[in-house]
Parts: sequence; C-alpha cells; structure tokens
Amino acid sequence: VPMVLLSLLVIVLYQLARRAQADINWRTLRIAELTKRVERLVSRGAVQAMHGASTGDQPEPRLVECTLFFSDIRGFTDFSERRAPGELIDALNGVFALQVEVLEQAGGDVDKFIGDAVFARFEGPDRAAAAIGAALEIQRRLSDGKLELTLGIGIASGSVVAGVVGAADRYDYTVLGDAVNVASRLCSAALAGETVVDQGTADAGAVVDGAREALAVKGRNAKVSVVRFPSPTAA
Repeated sequence: VPMVLLSLLVIVLYQLARRAQADINWRTLRIAELTKRVERLVSRGAVQAMHGASTGDQPEPRLVECTLFFSDIRGFTDFSERRAPGELIDALNGVFALQVEVLEQAGGDVDKFIGDAVFARFEGPDRAAAAIGAALEIQRRLSDGKLELTLGIGIASGSVVAGVVGAADRYDYTVLGDAVNVASRLCSAALAGETVVDQGTADAGAVVDGAREALAVKGRNAKVSVVRFPSPTAA
C-alpha cells in the first residue's frame, strides 16, 4: 500500500510539474512576443539604451555626433481630403514602409513618426554619405508615382543629446539639439521631391551634385549654406 500511494503521489506531482512548466513556457512566450511588439514602437537606439541601463534606471544622457534626417509629405492635407480613411492610411503606410526600408538598409535608425513626417538619425563615420544616399534613393523610388505622394527631405549634422524626456509615466527616448532643428527647417524648405542638405553634411558625404545656396532659416541670424537636390522628375 505505501508503495502504491508513493507511486500515485509521484504521478500527481509529475503532472503538476508538467502543467506548471507548460504555464511558465506559455507566459515566457507571451512576454517575448509582447517585448517584440513594444520594441517595434520605439527606435533601435531606444531599445539599445534601455537594455544598457541598470534595472529600474533610465539610460544616462549622452552627447553624440549624428546626421539627422527629416521628411514630410507634400500636399498631404489636400490628399487626405480626397481619400477614404482606409485608403489614406494605406497610402501613408506605403510611404512610411518605403522610407523605413531604405533608411534601415543604409544604417539609419528611425526615431519616430510625427504625423505624416519621419525623423531618423545616422551615427558612425559614414553617417553623412549614408543619410544623403538614403534620401536620394527614397526620392528616386517615389518619383515613379506609384504611391501618389511626394516628400520634402532635410538633412543636417551636429552634436546632439540623446536621452529620455517626458513625464514619470510617459516618456520618450530621443535626440535634442540645434542640428535637429536645422534638419527640420531644411525639410520645410524642400519642395516636393527635393532634398536639402546643409553644406557641412554635403562636404562630409563627398557630394558633388546639387545646387548650392544660402538659405534663411528660422531661428538663425545668419543664412545656412545648403545643397539642394532637385526632384528626380524635374529633369
């Protein structure tokens, strides 16, 4: 009898252990899936910074040299008024998908989507050439008209602060600095299909094409020397 009872106890404990392990495996899988989904909502830089921070702490701010990329859809308000909501989202996602693909292939990190705009950053010794090359490739691929939308793109380089900003229960990991503002202003100055790059970035990227000009930029007393690349359809 004791042996039978012991055997039954072992069987019951084995079944309980199997169920507990199955539950742990399921929860671990769900956590991994949720982590992947959350990581898709933030930039690669944010994920790396959070992984590098101590448990319970936020990543320390750091000064980094970046090339900043801003793009904005031209005529989006008029376009959106003539499209059904589903069609509008599909068109917007198509342009976003194209940009993300090209930017990531070039080594860029998409920081965020801001309405119909994209903000990305490049780091490393070849950041200027990579950012300019990605911008021109995006404009080239959009010039076939299949996505019906056009972009203005601005690019600038400089020292920026990378860190966490926001409130205690809602924050974002991003970069801040004058170069970010300049890239945004250059994007605003770009016409449909154009890419406007500050002179320093163009020189670092060994750019030989494009029209050079001095551009008045909001918030700057002196004009900014830039290189303007025309729309691929302008020719």
